[in-house]
Amino acid sequence: ECSGLLDDGTGQAKLYAEREAALLWLGIPDTTRRMIEEGAWTQADGIVFQKTVPPKSFVKTAVLEAKAFLQSQQRKRQGRQFHNRNRNTQQQQRQEQEDQVLQLLTPVARAEYKLQQHCRLWSNQQGLYLVRCKPLSEDAFHLNQTQIEASIAPARRTSTANTMDVPTYSLPPLKLNLVDCAIVHNTSIRERGWDIFTQQKEEEQDRSAA
Repeated sequence: ECSGLLDDGTGQAKLYAEREAALLWLGIPDTTRRMIEEGAWTQADGIVFQKTVPPKSFVKTAVLEAKAFLQSQQRKRQGRQFHNRNRNTQQQQRQEQEDQVLQLLTPVARAEYKLQQHCRLWSNQQGLYLVRCKPLSEDAFHLNQTQIEASIAPARRTSTANTMDVPTYSLPPLKLNLVDCAIVHNTSIRERGWDIFTQQKEEEQDRSAA
């Protein structure tokens, strides 16, 4: 599950997603998802990520200990031999080191690490969103009306102004439940996204044909 306020300047709309829609929204790869689920299922309250809350200290400690262990093992195998490596080789080694570190972590620490890594490095992508909309409050079914005091000049060529109460309206806070989304791509390659929506349409067509 994931949720957050839409960055539209008002803070009046909250977007919420769960199950397949949440995974599609966040774009979590299957390998990462399996790691996160493996650790989350062992915790009574699951694993929670909040952008304003720093990662848990035990995760940092576990990662540092795993890196130190791998470095000590590498020194034993290679001694103090240093080699010049190009950039691609260094990037490949960093990826291999991360994979080795993950193998040394407990399922919970590995899940916390991968969730923190993905959510903090993940950037919002432009896309089209299919949502269900309903008010946050069960009693807020209409526009909220507020009376404000306004000064209105009765004519252009006068320095006097009349003060009167004018009604204004504002939308109640909205809750948007994400159903499906499609990521916008600049290239004209095969259209991506709308996986859930397309699958539902195909199932409906199959039932109609039957």
